[in-house]
Amino acid sequence: MDPNKFILTLLNVVLLFLGLLGGLFFKLSASPLYFGLNSPVFTGIIIAFSYFVLSIAFFGMLTPVLFLFIGVVYSSSVISNPLGVLALIIAATFGSSVGNTLGEATNRDINQKENLSAYRDRVIIGVVIAIILGAIAGYIFGLNIQLDFLKDIFPLKIRI
Repeated sequence: MDPNKFILTLLNVVLLFLGLLGGLFFKLSASPLYFGLNSPVFTGIIIAFSYFVLSIAFFGMLTPVLFLFIGVVYSSSVISNPLGVLALIIAATFGSSVGNTLGEATNRDINQKENLSAYRDRVIIGVVIAIILGAIAGYIFGLNIQLDFLKDIFPLKIRI
């Protein structure tokens, strides 16, 4: 893995957790994103695809801000639906990774170091996988799986 991509991925994870913790600490009540149809599957697809498209902007350097945003927005849902939030984060991360790949390839093509068409198949397959992951993540988020049985296993008294 390219060292710059590793640092960017690490920064994405750090800002994602900062967004989640900040949203929980300040008790922000941002509702999960629904794009018109009020369908969690459609929402998952839109999130994965929009993270792909927005990650292309600025050749992939905008993604930490996007992960801070998704952390803040889904911080209110992370307690009630942690598996759904995790699935949406995985789909957004994969879409963002494919977008970063295309952004970096575009930058190399502009600087005439490589040809963008060499990445065509990888990006197309990546976008299809991101959309499928987004649909699966939206479905899991829509199930609203409660993890109440964990309270019996781990009797921690955490008040948020």
